Amino acid sequence: MPSKISENASAPTLTAEEEHKLKRENKDLRDKLTSAIESKVLDSSYEEFISGAMKQLPNPPKWTMQGSSSKKRHTVIPVTNFSDWHLDEKVRSEEIQGKNAYDRQIAEARLKVYFNSVCKVARTYVHGFEYPGIVFNMLGDNFSGFIHEELRRTNAASMMESLLYWVEPVAAGLRMLADEFGNVWVNGVVGNHGRHDKKPVAKMRAQENFDWLFMHFLRISLNKQGEKRIQWNISEGHKIQFSIYDLRVIASHGDECKGGSGIAGMLSPQLIAYSRMKKTYQFDQWWIGHWHQLGAYRGIRVNGAGKGYDEYASINNFDFQPPMQDFFMVAPKAGVIASWPIFCEAENESWKKCKKTVFSIS
Repeated sequence: MPSKISENASAPTLTAEEEHKLKRENKDLRDKLTSAIESKVLDSSYEEFISGAMKQLPNPPKWTMQGSSSKKRHTVIPVTNFSDWHLDEKVRSEEIQGKNAYDRQIAEARLKVYFNSVCKVARTYVHGFEYPGIVFNMLGDNFSGFIHEELRRTNAASMMESLLYWVEPVAAGLRMLADEFGNVWVNGVVGNHGRHDKKPVAKMRAQENFDWLFMHFLRISLNKQGEKRIQWNISEGHKIQFSIYDLRVIASHGDECKGGSGIAGMLSPQLIAYSRMKKTYQFDQWWIGHWHQLGAYRGIRVNGAGKGYDEYASINNFDFQPPMQDFFMVAPKAGVIASWPIFCEAENESWKKCKKTVFSIS
């Protein structure tokens, strides 16, 4: 167990020749990826990339299975849901009455706060548990994409630039979790903002989404660095099913829920979708993002948003919630036994200095 949490996760030491080879392979992979995506043609190069990306280990790690840690009485598995970061989107504080702001610099600061806080809560605020590893669920909308013209005009970078820029910051966070907990199991689904087309599609929904590419690029990058502590389970469809001990989970982004108004808000469409899925799938809990409102009820866990409050939420008078992500413990035979919100806002975010003067009259 590390004595303290480091902001910069360590990586295996490489020789000069190995490092040069790794850089060359990464450059080749990026060139292929850029060419395939920009052409949007299912030619041989794109099919070759997809074939390589799908070479992953689908089996769950042994430490997540029922009875794998029965010798230790107080063993639980910490779980965190990671979604709706909308990386490289810009949110202007002036447009939302000083409630929030967001840009690349703020996102980087919040990622550091998030990963450090997950480790801090598990080690400093919670005592008496043994952790065989941590489950990290990527529930979509890592990027805002360009499905709306306003996003194309205001995002900090093009989609391809954002995709490549954010691999290392998120990979560093995953290495930090591996340093802290020993093992990391990543389960991933795509969101609605990362799609290539303006309208959502049913066929090839995952493969035609930048979230899918981003997760596979993370996997490939970490594997090439010799990182064996992190295992991957990236869905080839809209949903993903897995178990933690004997808790059966189905996860998706949550954009399949339509409607929601009045005092019930998001509860009505989510509970309807939950009831319909129960007719087809066998599961105990449904974990989603999309709604930017952290909550848990009736077998549903909804994640918050790393981005936080934005112009769309303000115009529609949605309930305010600060940037936060879900974190909880799963115990054998008991399921979820405790949960905490991980507050992601950094203390030194520049927009806060102007917050008090937003409504001032000179």
